[in-house]
Amino acid sequence: KCMNKFYKEEGCNKMTCSCGAKMCYLCKKEVTDYSHFYGQGGTPTATKTCPLWSDHKVLHQMEVAKAAEEAKQQLTQDNITLSIDPTRDIIMPADIPASEYEVRDRLVNRWLQMNVIVSRVTNAPKRGRLQHLLENIRKLIAGHQVVTLEDQIARDLESVQTQVHE
Repeated sequence: KCMNKFYKEEGCNKMTCSCGAKMCYLCKKEVTDYSHFYGQGGTPTATKTCPLWSDHKVLHQMEVAKAAEEAKQQLTQDNITLSIDPTRDIIMPADIPASEYEVRDRLVNRWLQMNVIVSRVTNAPKRGRLQHLLENIRKLIAGHQVVTLEDQIARDLESVQTQVHE
């Protein structure tokens, strides 16, 4: 509301500004309470979309890398050449291993999209079968091996989408 800048150094992702506004540090949406967040070890749902706790250091590294790359591209567009590459000492996203949170977040977003698509299937037995498959996929996403199983889970979600259109 007040446009104050802020930077998280520690704590949870529910931020309260000096003006009284409350927001999620990750998605920047306004929040009124903790119902926007899922707890540690939990998984996102349709309403609890962001984790209450996350690795802000990796998030900040990615934001700095993005800003550095955008600045470098702008300099190139403006035909400005620097003697030192502005991204030289920046850890780029490709160099940052995907955290369990990031993998789970990507997969849950895709899973939520598939849930909406499956809910629109008019054939009740087919919809029930697909919902059962999605529930099994949700359990994999919630598990401790989500990073290892990421490719398999993505293929399983693609399979559900294919079956919707059969």
